[in-house]
Amino acid sequence: MSDLRGAWKALGTGALAAAAVVAALLPGTGTHALWNGVATTDAGTVTAATVSVTEAIAPPLDVVFRSGRTTTTGGVLVTNTSSVATSVSTVATLGPGSSAPLAAAISVLAWPTESTASCTASAVAPSTAYSATWASAAGLALTRTLGPGESSSLCVQTTMNVASESGIASGSAVDLAITTTASAGTWSSTATGGATQSFVDDLAPSAPSNLTASTAAGSAGAVELSWAAAADNVGVVGYDVYRNGTAAPIGSTSSTTFTDDGSTTDTEHTYSVVARDAVGLTSPAATVVLEPAAAGSAPSSPSPDPVTP
Repeated sequence: MSDLRGAWKALGTGALAAAAVVAALLPGTGTHALWNGVATTDAGTVTAATVSVTEAIAPPLDVVFRSGRTTTTGGVLVTNTSSVATSVSTVATLGPGSSAPLAAAISVLAWPTESTASCTASAVAPSTAYSATWASAAGLALTRTLGPGESSSLCVQTTMNVASESGIASGSAVDLAITTTASAGTWSSTATGGATQSFVDDLAPSAPSNLTASTAAGSAGAVELSWAAAADNVGVVGYDVYRNGTAAPIGSTSSTTFTDDGSTTDTEHTYSVVARDAVGLTSPAATVVLEPAAAGSAPSSPSPDPVTP
């Protein structure tokens, strides 16, 4: 285990990342396979043995990524409970319905450790740690040889940059199925577990900027509004427009322009525009005042503090 990179062995394309090997393993015990053979006089021949393996994790890697939770660290302990040395291989696969964009957005660091007790939130990965994402590490497994009663421990740290990732739907999840197999000759035993890592969007969009209002050319009352797009980690789906502090918007649009056909040009109007994302989170309002005699464009005058329509 001194060189984790060299321990990862490529498998078929259906398997998940090497780091998936270290995703949250639920405490479990593998089945037992018993060798029953006829006694022989050949020196050193094994005539009976048990082949079994256990896997456990503390703390777990199940997590909901959000603005206040972008990293989690867990420890994986695999123990060869066989009576003989075995080749132990651990691999994880993505469950049906797992989000491919989320799998690509979660980075994974994994490194060997003397004890899973060191796998805490403050743990710092060494420079030799295995590095990948759940998506890019697909098709790899961790294989090592363990003697009877021997264990191997790994720290696994997963991170999602919630603020900078875009295009991932809130509620997306990656379900990991983990299988550890101990083999000796043609005999084997497995222990299985799993973990779920998901994402919930709790970041509101930024406020629209450069909001302007002007009287529509050739119109007795229409007011044209335009603004620069707001930004959001998941994506802005629309803008709600308010006039003079109304409780409900006078209209909504998915573009960065809006025409108010219900205003009058002989009255001062204050317009507010609020951006909205896919889960309904709203931005601070951008505001602009249109004077009664304005015939051209009026510059936006945002308040130092967010304005709530």
